[in-house]
Amino acid sequence: MKNSLAILLLSILIFSLGCREKVIETGFEDAEQYSIYDYIKEDEERFSSFLSVLEAGGIDLTLSAYNPED
Repeated sequence: MKNSLAILLLSILIFSLGCREKVIETGFEDAEQYSIYDYIKEDEERFSSFLSVLEAGGIDLTLSAYNPED
């Protein structure tokens, strides 16, 4: 009975210490104003097929948007 109680208390202690929530804050202070579309357009030779699909579907405008506040 003592062993069961000790194991129960030990497992509660381990779970309570291991389940602390870490708060991660993101920031854009060091980010450049560089969109996904800019990255793809910069290496147009490598992403030519993908770029043509984006432009044909009109998604290029969406990917060129940059808003670090959202």
